Amino acid sequence: MRSLAAHAGAAPPISIGMPVFNAARYLRQALDSALAQTFSDFEVVVCDNASTDGTDAICRDYAARDGRIRYHRNDVNLGAAANFCRVFELARGGYFRWLSADDLIAPTALHDCLLALEAQPRAVLACGRAAFVGADGEALGPYLERQALEHDSPVDRFRAVTQQDPQCHAVYGLMRSEVLRRTRLLGAFAGSDNTLLAELSLYGRFVEVDAPLFFRRIHADAYSSQMSAERIHAFYTPGARRKAGLVAFARRHRYENARAILRAPLSLGDKARLLGQVARTAWWQRADIAAELYCALRIPAQAEKGRS
Repeated sequence: MRSLAAHAGAAPPISIGMPVFNAARYLRQALDSALAQTFSDFEVVVCDNASTDGTDAICRDYAARDGRIRYHRNDVNLGAAANFCRVFELARGGYFRWLSADDLIAPTALHDCLLALEAQPRAVLACGRAAFVGADGEALGPYLERQALEHDSPVDRFRAVTQQDPQCHAVYGLMRSEVLRRTRLLGAFAGSDNTLLAELSLYGRFVEVDAPLFFRRIHADAYSSQMSAERIHAFYTPGARRKAGLVAFARRHRYENARAILRAPLSLGDKARLLGQVARTAWWQRADIAAELYCALRIPAQAEKGRS
């Protein structure tokens, strides 16, 4: 692991984590949007997953010019989820947010979300409204679904978060680091951002600032544009043998939900109600789970047949 530049003095209150891999096309724009914040006391932690394009040079140039940027380069590609986790491990701020290298944030994103969290001590995450931009930055329209979870009950919050926002934009909100550290973060399986948000909902509310603060870029090279089994495998576990569990969406999510519930600081009654909800969802998805189990048995058999 190699690093370059560091924030001088005490740890800043906010960390922006940027996990990157071959991100040269849009990286400068993402970094510029982070550095243009009206709230200036923050660090940007960039964790490069052994990029082979011009990402390294761009990061080193920005780190040399702005001491708020801390650049780390992994010796090998850890996979996307592991790199998201790694950049959080390297962060020092009491508040944390992820920023992908092809997305943008508004200049007031940190300021507005920090105010929202300070105004609601029981909230664990604050985010703004989301909008889409195209490959060249053209506006594609707002994302209309709300991301707030204002219920007092963790049972109600969990139910709501598992039924809303399939884009998982809230995972790019500002979070309390101490709470995020208590979760399992992102796992090496498809849709682990869904399970992370569900787990966070067990710890507190999500608040939404009614202003466009997050701009998600839609382009042909984005991971979300190429959701084949091969693409998922390369995204999460590069260089490893393909595993059926990566795309076992229904059964893996129910399993991770149950683990999060058992681990969370909840009453026995709330845990029982939440586990009952997970069991009901698993029953509704029984056909999908059966199909995933069938695939899980086929992939090792096919691999063994190919070696014979």
